[in-house]
Amino acid sequence: MRVLISFLLLSLLPVWGATQKHDNVWTLGYGSSEVTNLVGGTNINFNVSPPDTSYVFRSMNFTYNVASVSDAQGNLLFYSDGCFIAGADNQAILNGDSINPGPLHDEYCWFGYLASQGSFFLPHPADSNLYYLIHLGLNNIEPVYGLGEYLYFTLIDRRLDGGRGGVVLKNQVLLEQWLSFGLLAGVRHANGRDWWIVCSGMESNTHYFFLLTPMDITFSHTQDHGQISLDDNGTGRNTFSPDGKWFARYDRYNHLNLFQFDRCTGRFSENYYDEIPISPDSIILTGGVEFSANSRFLYVVTNLWIHQYDLEADDIIASRQRVATWNGLLSPHPTYFFMPQRGPDGKIYISCTNSVNVLHVIHQPDLPGTACQVEQGGLKLPTYNCFSTPYFPNYRLGALPMEDCDSLSINPGIDPELSYQLFPNPFEDYLDLNLEGAHSGNYQVQLTDALGHLIIRESINHLGWDKTYRVPIRNLPQGIYFYSLQYQGKIIGSGKLVRQ
Repeated sequence: MRVLISFLLLSLLPVWGATQKHDNVWTLGYGSSEVTNLVGGTNINFNVSPPDTSYVFRSMNFTYNVASVSDAQGNLLFYSDGCFIAGADNQAILNGDSINPGPLHDEYCWFGYLASQGSFFLPHPADSNLYYLIHLGLNNIEPVYGLGEYLYFTLIDRRLDGGRGGVVLKNQVLLEQWLSFGLLAGVRHANGRDWWIVCSGMESNTHYFFLLTPMDITFSHTQDHGQISLDDNGTGRNTFSPDGKWFARYDRYNHLNLFQFDRCTGRFSENYYDEIPISPDSIILTGGVEFSANSRFLYVVTNLWIHQYDLEADDIIASRQRVATWNGLLSPHPTYFFMPQRGPDGKIYISCTNSVNVLHVIHQPDLPGTACQVEQGGLKLPTYNCFSTPYFPNYRLGALPMEDCDSLSINPGIDPELSYQLFPNPFEDYLDLNLEGAHSGNYQVQLTDALGHLIIRESINHLGWDKTYRVPIRNLPQGIYFYSLQYQGKIIGSGKLVRQ
């Protein structure tokens, strides 16, 4: 059987819609104990309304760093604490260990990686079986609590290991730089297919932008913008508005920075800055920021107060009003406000700074003032949870109208002339790569076994007149293998092969 994969210009296809339920299952809590169910994992399932909470026996500890992803239908696929990646069966996936290598991994991974908002998942723009984990590696612990030095990606193929999934590329360096302690964020490109990824420099207002396309993740540009200049120590949060038009950052040192964002060019404009008042009774100076589902209201969460801004007001900063003050709730420890995240149901859920069995809930965040209905302890959890709230971009955001942004000219993506044939399948002692009609240039075929071990790496310089190139493969045991094909250093295809 011949393997034939032709990439089309996906910008011409319908954009991702409301079926993209990649954020429908949240993973929280600690590693489970044989002694008590109060310590263990919690899953929140937004596939039902109201969301269902359930106890899960698993070994992973979530503290600051928590990421999870479901398939487009809302079924949990993978989750990570920044140290390793587990599957829906709550076991580590193939080659999913040793994420973010280094001294902090070695010292703290028994309790979960420490970078707040330090990782999140993105679906591959062209292949529903591939998922990226974007993650920040911290280099050291002293003299600051953590210093982000490496921005990585790890690529997961859900077809590996009998459908459990496995890592095919791990800890691939995107950027080596002094970076803010966590605070990664992503938003759809204006074409409704690709993704902008942004991270921020440590003690600077420099922002680094990357673009995820069907080809690869590539560096795009930097931009110096805003009044961010101080060390943040991982106490805040970055996020884009659901419509992609706004970007907000809050941390205890730099307060609130609010920018407008252009999804076509990936650039910030304007800057609204506000020194957020903090209650003098605050015990821990922490907090985060989140937008309402209709993108009109911005919420800034501090230790004891929650503030709301109206982005349609003539004076956005002057529109700030306090919509909640911590009421002293114990469950069983003080439930001080910590980190907010908008759920698929449009409500905003807020974690706490202690081990407690509740999340706070903003039930109507699209409404002004106290009509937003902050309910403290509004969602009961079956196990204790501390700090952890997952970060999710808006997976459901679609394309802008062509008159607003000619996204095809900005980012044409995969050229349909990069089609190829790799055959035979099953194979015995060789594979033939047919590049008839494809662009000339450097191609590379990689073959790995089911455990992800590299078997063959064959480079081909396609000059345009030859059609087929033979890749010799001998003395391989019978079984299943996986290939990837790169063009000019970028992955343009992958698949499964059988040695008979």
